[in-house]
Amino acid sequence: MANLRDKINVDIDNIDRVFAELPEHSVLPKLSILELAGVATLLHNFYNGVENILKRILLKKGISTPLGNAWHKDLLNLSEQEKIISPKVKIQLGEFLAFRHFFSNAYAINNDKRSCRCIEKRKVHLPGMFVVLMLLVAALT
Repeated sequence: MANLRDKINVDIDNIDRVFAELPEHSVLPKLSILELAGVATLLHNFYNGVENILKRILLKKGISTPLGNAWHKDLLNLSEQEKIISPKVKIQLGEFLAFRHFFSNAYAINNDKRSCRCIEKRKVHLPGMFVVLMLLVAALT
């Protein structure tokens, strides 16, 4: 059975593959609704990967993952309380959580270009977050 570090490395590799497929911000206005739906799916995949990492770390620490209707938000709050993520990263991930909620509850034809504006802005901040997660994993294993 793979250890925590191996599982998280798989998650990070998948997230890297998602990022590699994301178009540059300047291309977004030229995309069709179908293409934008694909970009929205990739963003959703990214956020799911981050949640998987957070859940794995909490479980490794012996902490149950949140349940209930607000478990996604509670997961971010708990991850911050447990010092897995910083307040700044929690805010950044909160924006993705809001997008995830929109994506999960809206029609694809409503994924206009403004909905995908977070791609380029977030690409800059996320590598540092993964370094922090990997350091934490190293400390846990």
